[in-house]
Amino acid sequence: MHDPRIDTLADLLLDHSCELQPGETILIEAIDLPEPDLVCALVEGAAKRGATPLVEIKQQRVQRSLLTNATETGMKLSGSLERNRMEQVQAYIGIRGAANASQMNGVPAERMDLYQQHWLRHVNEYRVPKTKWVVLRYPTDSFAQAADMPTRDFEDFYFDVCTADYAAMGEAQKPLVARMQ
Repeated sequence: MHDPRIDTLADLLLDHSCELQPGETILIEAIDLPEPDLVCALVEGAAKRGATPLVEIKQQRVQRSLLTNATETGMKLSGSLERNRMEQVQAYIGIRGAANASQMNGVPAERMDLYQQHWLRHVNEYRVPKTKWVVLRYPTDSFAQAADMPTRDFEDFYFDVCTADYAAMGEAQKPLVARMQ
């Protein structure tokens, strides 16, 4: 059964977080999601708004293999390709799930350094100042366990927080902002 909170979250991410406009291109990157419902809602929502959605689905187990076997040449090439793709989009939504929150433990530090230097930093130094972006976690069994909560309770908590009416909160805070100034 489809959870309508996913549609509410997708709308909030597209309209509030990214302020997606017709004619823009948005990259939706999903890592270790238990199901594709949010990605599908984002793709459909972006298309409905006249934008072009692009999707990248990743898995941490595969990423771990790439990083464990990384070379400087490979990380430079991967970082260059990722950066080039980021330069083609106006908006980015990253959704991070986790089947195992400790998946990257034990990857050699020098390999993680290659990733940080030639891939992650290279992409983020463009994405952060030049695109409209948001990155969020997605409620998974692993995250519920880390919060010491049953999965269903954690999902309820997550959607209550993520789909709050932030525009209304901003309006409600204006008198406090004025008073503090």
